[in-house]
Amino acid sequence: MKPTILCVLILCCVLTGVTSAKSPTYGNWTEITSNASFSPRESPGVTVFDNRLWVIGGYAPNDLTNEVWSSPDGKNWTLETEHAEFSPRTYHSVVTFDDKLWVIGGSSTMGYANDVWSSPNGRNWTLETEHAAFSPRCRHGVAIFDRRLWVIGGSHIEEGYNVFINDVWSSADGKTWDLETEHAEFSPRWGTGVVAFDNKLWVFAGTGNLISDIWSSADGKNWALVNGNAPFCSCDNNQVTVFGDRIFVVGTSSPEHGVPNDVWSSADGKNWTVERVQEDFGTRVFNKVVVFNNGLWAIAGFDSLNSARAKNDVWYMPLPIPSQTPITTTPSHTISPTIPPTVEPTVTKTTTTKAAGTPTVIGVSLCIASMAGAYCIKRKE
Repeated sequence: MKPTILCVLILCCVLTGVTSAKSPTYGNWTEITSNASFSPRESPGVTVFDNRLWVIGGYAPNDLTNEVWSSPDGKNWTLETEHAEFSPRTYHSVVTFDDKLWVIGGSSTMGYANDVWSSPNGRNWTLETEHAAFSPRCRHGVAIFDRRLWVIGGSHIEEGYNVFINDVWSSADGKTWDLETEHAEFSPRWGTGVVAFDNKLWVFAGTGNLISDIWSSADGKNWALVNGNAPFCSCDNNQVTVFGDRIFVVGTSSPEHGVPNDVWSSADGKNWTVERVQEDFGTRVFNKVVVFNNGLWAIAGFDSLNSARAKNDVWYMPLPIPSQTPITTTPSHTISPTIPPTVEPTVTKTTTTKAAGTPTVIGVSLCIASMAGAYCIKRKE
């Protein structure tokens, strides 16, 4: 190759910023405990409140439960109450709102429910309404958005049959509920992931012919399709949560793909990055994933669709602390400033290509450019 051509190629590479730099790192999943104090169960309600993890209700072996457990570190658990005032249930929703814990609907010992309960401490519960305006339902999505509680979709009973629904309701106090839309643009579904992110409500997949679409709305009334075919498999039982400026989807399932517990993330809901594949805690459904202490927590569930073995293990995966103000309406106290001392994360993230632009890359680029120029001049002489 002629020296002049070589110089030009080197300079082009430098000036276009084709270089490699490490991206933020993610750690391995760490098993905090293989046998938590609460009994093995699937589909409990899990949230973060008062700087503690909370596990509420669920389907324990052969029975529903209304126990309430909490933990500051995922390893040591306290039974706050063995029998809460609400009936034992599963497929319910649990959230933190207005400095209280909330339990909404679900499948109880008395059938599908549309009652709403709140508690300032997890021990004493107040019935906000026995029959909310929305129909009794289970596996509905719940989020906190625009200082309101939101209930989206799920399944209810019509003429003795389970029927998927796509209505959207909101409430400022948990007592009075407003119907925002009876039939949203997305198809009826249950088991959908619902979060608040980037000043919008988001709906992810769910059961309805195992769809994998993603929708968003700025008001809960009008919905726009963001991604009609997300790259993770058509899913049900997936867990969606938000940390900083990214959405995380953990755990998918479908007849075609089984139940891999991949971890995907996105900054816009349209473009997705697979962060980890087939996670360390094994295939799992009906578990719950939340953000706490700057990481993802996976709690309980079945270890596969076929074994029907309920689990009471707890896993943690650290996430990089966002460098900017989080763009999510999730209550700020759901993200604690420190990583639990029991966790020793291991870096596993691989390097990715990154365009030049940082001071380090610019400095290296100038050095290479100078060397290339000197080489060309010397060869010419």
